[in-house]
Parts: sequence; structure tokens; C-alpha cells
Amino acid sequence: MSTSGRELCLLHLGIGQVGRALVQQLLARRQELQADYGLKIRYLGLATSRGALLEPSGFSAEELQQTLALAATKRSLSELGSGDFVASIPEAIAIAGGWQLPGAVLIDTTASDELAPELAQALGRGFDVVLSNKKPLAGTLAEYQALQDACRQSGTRLRYEATVGAGLPVIHTLETLIQTGDELLEIQGSLSGTLGFICTSLEDGLPFSQALERARRLGYCEPDPRQDLEGLDVARKMLILARRWGLPWEPEALQLESMISNELSQEPTVAAFLARLPQLDEEYRQRAEGARASGQVWRYIATVSPEGGSVRLAAVERESSFGQLRGTDSLVQFKTARYRESPLIIRGAGAGPEVTAAGVFGDLLALAGVL
Repeated sequence: MSTSGRELCLLHLGIGQVGRALVQQLLARRQELQADYGLKIRYLGLATSRGALLEPSGFSAEELQQTLALAATKRSLSELGSGDFVASIPEAIAIAGGWQLPGAVLIDTTASDELAPELAQALGRGFDVVLSNKKPLAGTLAEYQALQDACRQSGTRLRYEATVGAGLPVIHTLETLIQTGDELLEIQGSLSGTLGFICTSLEDGLPFSQALERARRLGYCEPDPRQDLEGLDVARKMLILARRWGLPWEPEALQLESMISNELSQEPTVAAFLARLPQLDEEYRQRAEGARASGQVWRYIATVSPEGGSVRLAAVERESSFGQLRGTDSLVQFKTARYRESPLIIRGAGAGPEVTAAGVFGDLLALAGVL
């Protein structure tokens, strides 16, 4: 839907770390955006898995802060006195869609793998959609195509820069290469801030289990860190890139190498899995020392080309582009007809709530015509 009137009317699903960071960034810039660009930000609703609060006239900054504080305690939003509480996300979308507000945008900063139908519903009801949640775009090919079809049929827009590389302009660059007629040959990426942090921590001598625990404390991991260690998070990102390239792949098209055994993956709870993680410390200490002796380091690297795709742990030269990565930095390398001899490289912080929220913020500004 057009953002005529220079107003974004937001229905926001997911107010965890990324969602809270996004609200704070929007509040911090709200007055400047209106003064500099005539752009108003109106929060129609905030939702968690336990329900949503809706207010067609928009929540005040104070009400938004109260909602964030309550959501951080995992309590129901129904306890707040402001707004109208509804028990489900589909109901919230139906109600807010019925208001027919120009500039309506649904934001998904959840980690849910069950929202693809709701997002298609929102697109069909006139919402533009902005995602940091990778899962709706990395499920079955039919689910992905349903979202694209909903956009075409309703004239709405779907933006998802933050799904790959957090705030890095990876999707924008890919779009530019495609739209300007370049021929893509291969995409390679080190796209897990979590696994990059772990790999460089191993180089520094930190045990594997302690490196993961530190990454969790810093907010780099998925809610279940096995999704990072199994390579699922990286695979989703590369599948999103492959599909935007035009490769009609199912998730199984990517060959996936996990950093943990099937036995550990099958632990019934996250706590049980973490309790057993020190079993891997010695194996990864030896790997790090072996690579160091050969002038190499370990990096988790994904590759996509028309011939196929892989996601795996690889030993690379310490002085290579991938080998020079540190901490949570991500790197994406596009090899194309124009960039065949010297690939186009994007590098920077690829994980963390603030940069991910900034990627979503950028998509909102693009919808409003500010970027």
C-alpha cells in the first residue's frame, strides 16, 4: 500500500530483543523524521505470541515504553490498561486491516516458523510487510511463492533486508545486481555472527562451550542455539538469497554440515543440550590448533550457484577475506560477470539486536520513500 500522507502505521509482531531495539530506535528518531521529511510514525499495535494490543489512533511513547517493559517480563499484554487486547495474531491483522489506513505496515521481528499464512493474509489486506524473521521466506517453496503471489495480487510490498546480514545491505546489493542486468555466477558468505564469534573465540583459546555461552549472553544466538550450530540459520539466509536470485529451491537443496552431532541435536531441551556441550571442547581445541599450524583458521561458509549449494565448516587461509573476519562480522561475496576477477564484497557486523533492528528501520524508511 502506498505511504501517501507520509505516515507509517505499524502493526509490530515480536517484541523480544530485536523488536524492543526497533521500537527504541523509532522513538529516538520520531521527531526528526517528522521535522526533516514530514514522516509520521504511528504504532497501531504490538503483539507477542500471547496476544496483541491495538489502538487505531496510535500509542504514545509512554504507552510503548510500558508495553515493552511488560513484554520483557513475559506477562500478558492484557494487563496494560491502554489499547484493546486481542488474543491472536490473525485476529489482530483482521481488525487492523479493516481500518484501511494508508501506510499500513506489518513488522515481523519474531523467530516464529508459523507466520507465513498470517503474513500472506496481511499482504492481502493491504499491509506492506517488513521482516527480520527469516523463517517465512525459508520454508517450503510453496509458502515462499504464496507471499510473492500475495504481493502481486494486492500491490503490496515485502521487504526483508534484515533477514540476511542484519543491517548490512546484502539484499539491496543483490537486487541492484539483478535489476541492472549483471549475470550472477556465485554467492559465498560467512553469515552467522554466532558461528563467526565462536570460530574466532576458538582461535583465541576459549573452549567451545564457553564461546557459545558468551555468544548467548551477548544476544547473538537464536533462541535455540542448535539452530545456529546445525547451520540452519545460515542455510535459511542462503536460501533467501538463492530464491531472490531466481533459483526455485526447496530447503533440502542446500547440503548442510552441522557443528554438532545428531545425538546432541536431539536433546529434548535447550538446557539439556547446553549441559552436554563441554563434550565438544577437546575436539574443537584440536581443530583450532591443527588449523593454526597450517596458517589457516576455521570459518563457517555457505556457497550458492546454479550448480548447487552448501553450508559447511571450512579451513581457510588466515590472510584471505574470510580468514580476516573477527567476532560477529559477516561477509558476503558476489561473483558476477562484472565482478568476476575481483568479487564484490560486503563486510560488517552481522549479528546483534541493534544492527538487526537498524536493518528493519531502513526497510521502513524505504517504504516511506525516505531512502
